[in-house]
Amino acid sequence: MRIWRTLRLVDHSFIQGIVGDVVMFAEVSVDWIFLRTAIEFWDPQHAVFNFQGTKLTPTIEEYTALIQRPTPTTQGIFIPNPFAVIRSQLYTLLGIPVQEAHHELHQGWDHGIRIAWLVDWMLLRALTPSTGSYQRDACHGFLLLIFGTLLFPHVPNLIDRAIAQVVLQAIGGHSYVEALLAETVRFIDYVREVRHGRMRGSPHLLQVWLLAHSRPFCSSHPFSYIADERSLIACLVSVFPPPERSFSKWRHFLRELTPARFLWVAHWNPDGPMITGCPGIVGVPLLRHLGSTLIFPGWVIRQLGGLQDIPAEIDRLPYRIQWADPTSTAPARFLQIREIHRQRDASIIQRLYFPEHPTDEEKALSATSAYVAQFNSQGSTSPQQPQIVPIPRAACAHPNFISSGHACAKPMQRGLGFPAMVNVTC
Repeated sequence: MRIWRTLRLVDHSFIQGIVGDVVMFAEVSVDWIFLRTAIEFWDPQHAVFNFQGTKLTPTIEEYTALIQRPTPTTQGIFIPNPFAVIRSQLYTLLGIPVQEAHHELHQGWDHGIRIAWLVDWMLLRALTPSTGSYQRDACHGFLLLIFGTLLFPHVPNLIDRAIAQVVLQAIGGHSYVEALLAETVRFIDYVREVRHGRMRGSPHLLQVWLLAHSRPFCSSHPFSYIADERSLIACLVSVFPPPERSFSKWRHFLRELTPARFLWVAHWNPDGPMITGCPGIVGVPLLRHLGSTLIFPGWVIRQLGGLQDIPAEIDRLPYRIQWADPTSTAPARFLQIREIHRQRDASIIQRLYFPEHPTDEEKALSATSAYVAQFNSQGSTSPQQPQIVPIPRAACAHPNFISSGHACAKPMQRGLGFPAMVNVTC
């Protein structure tokens, strides 16, 4: 944090535009005993945490909500490039000569960038500010430090050299949340299988996400009820300092969790009954793993089990939230509802995950059915409908997002180019 306090406000704004308040994690410790105990409840077959039948898993939407990146992502998702030359990437990112980059990589045994060298290099740049609007090299170096230690940690004294391409694409407008979540799930699987090894893929975010979903750690759900101007991370890191517990005490605590002690609403969920779906299956309700459906269809099928069958040929289409159009005519509404019923009947809808304790997603699914039935009866009885204030549609996914998600599906499974990840599958 010494370098952070040395940087100017304009530098802070540039960095926070990329990573939000993730920098605050630098002063937050990770409770490794808590994470290792929680990973014991991870179900690798379905890619979910299973606490006595209560199942939850981090989603792209929730991680995006946690990070709250102010600068919009306009270039799709991060696409790994296994053929990238790290020396040229460091030259582009930090503005250092290729020879110096080669020398530093050699000092880091060609596997990464020494954190001590990067800290000294950034401090020198921060103490000699340029005349530009922000200190480009120092800010890029600080982002490399954040990505390499808090988001994609490697080893205690090195930053994985592949992180340079993540930072470059993040600065260029690409979303890195998908890569971060894939890395997290991949290494949860790995740690669960081998019973040792440290988490990669931001253990800080995973820790806060887990604590935020359990009622004993909060009086109200942070994703729903935090309404002040602070970011979610700024609110959560001060509210959820993990208590010091032993492995046995954490295991006992997690085994005693009941469905009533979990909260499920995320702040990005629109209120009221809705119909969610893809253009290829308009009107068929899906659960809230929308971003995951777009990027990791196989992963979502494992999570949902037999709850809904997503056809293979359309599982990468952009999602959208479709609200019933109150301005349409009664015959048009009747035809639309009939088509929705036909498509729903053609889908495989089996029993819900928690019939005794329905989650918000399941309540939304039931609300959709009631909404469709009520809407159908109104449309068939009278062509004159009361005026309803239109609810704005949610923006559709960017067209480039389709090709990016499709192109990166297999590279993402291979990870970001880390040697330790080659034999690990999620």
